[in-house]
Amino acid sequence: MNPMDPLAELRDIVTPTPPSAWPWAPGWWILLILGLSLISTSIWWLWRWQRRSHPRRLALKQLDQLQQQVADPQTLRQLSQLLREVALQVHPWEQVACLNGRRWLEFLDQTGDTTQFTQGTGQILSEGPYRPPQEPLSPQLFVLCREWIQLQNTASQLQKPKKLTLLN
Repeated sequence: MNPMDPLAELRDIVTPTPPSAWPWAPGWWILLILGLSLISTSIWWLWRWQRRSHPRRLALKQLDQLQQQVADPQTLRQLSQLLREVALQVHPWEQVACLNGRRWLEFLDQTGDTTQFTQGTGQILSEGPYRPPQEPLSPQLFVLCREWIQLQNTASQLQKPKKLTLLN
């Protein structure tokens, strides 16, 4: 070896150990927690929406079945009953249960953002059951009822039943 040769004094490059996958850096832990919370919140929200919109979807299916029986004299009574059941599921019982006749139609107008129940095709809901069956129900009545059912937002208006307190 030549003492004047600087290359002879060089040694091989020592490679560092590869970075370990464990333990994770704090940023990865935060990202994992945020991701899991986002997924669980989305699943919870979807489950809640599904559960609360089920009565409305079921009512729309029943409305489709009633529309197939348009010539049946009982269809009008069943249609009015369907609207009342949806209203009882969405609105407080005290607000809906005592309504009949004109007041029932006004309630439907108010909650459906329309005037078609009191001034249009919906009038037959209060008058029809007391008249002899004359002709099949109008398709506009079914469209009106479908729009009303779709406007009933069970997710935001659903009221928990109140507990009854007995007076001594």
